[in-house]
Amino acid sequence: MKKIYTLIFFTITTSFLTAQTTVNFTLGEGFTSGALYSQTNWDSQFSATTWTVDPTAGGMTSVSAEYQRAAWEQGFSVSGSGESITFRVDLKFLGTFGTNNNPLIKIGFSSSSDVRSNNGVFLRTASFNSQLQLGNDGNSGPLSPNASLLIADCQAVGESDDLAVLVTLTLGADATSSTISAILKNLTDGTESAIGSYTGIAPLLFTEATTNIYGYFQSSGFKSTGGGGALTEIQVSSVTMTQGNTLNNVTWNGSLSSDWATAANWDSGSVPTGTKNVIIPDVATAPIIGSTTGAVTNDLTITEPEGINITAGGSLIVSGTSTGTGNVTYKTALAYNASITEGWHLVASPVVGETYDNDYVAANALAINGANNAIATYTTANNTWSYMQTNGGGTFTPGIGYLVKKQSSAGDISFTGTINTSDVSVGVFLVGTNNYNLIGNPYTSYLDSEAFLNGNSGNLLSTDIWVFNQATSNYENKNLAAQFKLAPAQGFFVRANAATNLTIAESYQASTGATFLKSAKTEITLNMNDGSNNRFAKIYYLDNATTGFDNGYDGETFGGISNSLDVFTHLVANSTGKKYQVQSLTNSDFENMVVPVGVKAAAGKEITFSLDAMNIPDGINVYIEDKTANTVTLLSQENATYKVTLAGALDGIGRFYLHTKASGVLSTETIAFDNVSVYTTDASTLRVAGLSQGKASMKLFSLLGKQVFETSFNATGVKDMQLPKLGSGIYVVQLTTEKGTLNKKITLK
Repeated sequence: MKKIYTLIFFTITTSFLTAQTTVNFTLGEGFTSGALYSQTNWDSQFSATTWTVDPTAGGMTSVSAEYQRAAWEQGFSVSGSGESITFRVDLKFLGTFGTNNNPLIKIGFSSSSDVRSNNGVFLRTASFNSQLQLGNDGNSGPLSPNASLLIADCQAVGESDDLAVLVTLTLGADATSSTISAILKNLTDGTESAIGSYTGIAPLLFTEATTNIYGYFQSSGFKSTGGGGALTEIQVSSVTMTQGNTLNNVTWNGSLSSDWATAANWDSGSVPTGTKNVIIPDVATAPIIGSTTGAVTNDLTITEPEGINITAGGSLIVSGTSTGTGNVTYKTALAYNASITEGWHLVASPVVGETYDNDYVAANALAINGANNAIATYTTANNTWSYMQTNGGGTFTPGIGYLVKKQSSAGDISFTGTINTSDVSVGVFLVGTNNYNLIGNPYTSYLDSEAFLNGNSGNLLSTDIWVFNQATSNYENKNLAAQFKLAPAQGFFVRANAATNLTIAESYQASTGATFLKSAKTEITLNMNDGSNNRFAKIYYLDNATTGFDNGYDGETFGGISNSLDVFTHLVANSTGKKYQVQSLTNSDFENMVVPVGVKAAAGKEITFSLDAMNIPDGINVYIEDKTANTVTLLSQENATYKVTLAGALDGIGRFYLHTKASGVLSTETIAFDNVSVYTTDASTLRVAGLSQGKASMKLFSLLGKQVFETSFNATGVKDMQLPKLGSGIYVVQLTTEKGTLNKKITLK
């Protein structure tokens, strides 16, 4: 053999100098005494035959006899339906198969330790076609000897490869619903193949499975029985039997490095998939999940004292249970920008049990300002922060968000504890003016915000979340249109419509956050810069969106913290004056949709608009209109900008509009009444926005045609008018300017 076998559940002594080296089994593997080759543990049909250790390969080799049978000495049992027992044999074929000398192997379970009774189900490599098959005995069973299964003949598998055959019995409610399944692992290249499975076992085997069931092994065909075939041998390096489905067990050994994603660091020779039960024992090198690795497991058992370390950007999803004495440490990277005085981040603990105190602040180099330490919780009632006080502290609550800040440079903040493997319930409050609550991702994996929003939409005022972008010191709206993935340890805001519990379900986890970076959607991002800070408003064009309000697709700007600089839009239709950072529109009729753009900025500021457009239909251009300057500027061409210095402070719409039009020159003369907005800001105030500068008049009529109000004014973009006391109902507004007359319906409440 080219290498020593990797033994999964026991050890072979290192003295391979004689032909009779003892291979001892521990009580954990079911052997109570003796050696693998001794007659105590193996029963041969021919008493003269024994199993011996090959001193060169370290494997078990049968050197005589036509065939022999062996059973696991100590019986195993399971308690009932759903539980399983696995019998594993690690082996290797040597030599070449003669004409009449294909090997025959039976591996499975017996209801008796006396394997001569042959009361078993087993895996069979039929001598006449070299197909791995499953059956009750040599010539009959649920699958006939000639039934072709999922693996080619032994020669195709690889005569010189190290192989492992694992057969699992899983009990059902009765014998007919119980199953036998088997896989073949090629330990040389790490590949794994399903051999086959069937449902329905012998009633006796079902009964004995809850008392004493035995692993069963038989091999033959080691020498040619005619036809001049060459010598063929089968070496057996290990035999194990365990309660529970060890088909799925993968154990970390760290033999090559600390990298989770390196196949050689696992006993199976391959990186675990989501169906595998992962075991991290106490070894010399503990595993690290790198920044680009999305690790997945079924069950996870950690006894390594150093636990598992996850680098910022990496993730770990445990879909089953997590046990053991070891912890998981997640390190999330916090940027630091000295030019932005806030420099804060919203975080949440992705593990259970991490505490914060003076030592935690020092270890993570968090900022300190007098008695205030840079760990804070959000108070919904008055939209304020409560900072950890020196010598104070507490325990990070799963699902709750926190505000943190580094002292003076970029770096990691660490969370160490046990992993969350169940749904997390988070209490939210309905207090204050906006009902904002700060919560967070409680998992060591990315969180699908779309799944979270859909799952909790009944308890949210709007189907949005807000995340904080430290690079711009601004809160950004993410809704269903964004397909956003929240990073491990990321905090975010929601708006509650009731004092209740939100559910952050385990099923919302995602192994990567990269999917939102590329999009096939048609979208426009209007960027605005004041020389120091950047803001944006985003517009999606979707098949299922409308020009009015679409919950989950139109997202307001964040109102929990004041903002001195902002850009936003109003709804194209049925606007109520709300400010949207994200607006979704129908993916058609581009020429007839004009988007009101709102700006909040101080007087004297020079602001610059630019555009990022993705997947805009051919022939459609994007323009920004400035009604005060009476200009229209094409923004959709490369490197285009529109720059203006504000004579007075702005805080609303009426001056700027986005137009999507077919190729050609867009004139201010043709858009005099495009997207003029008329709406009430309160019970007695009517606002008209979007009129070009000049003289204008407004009349208000009831549906019966009676005029109830009239006024004249000079249009400057936005005009507020105080209405007389009027009854609720539908009214018609008639606007007249030098360029024409416009009628619009409004509803007074």
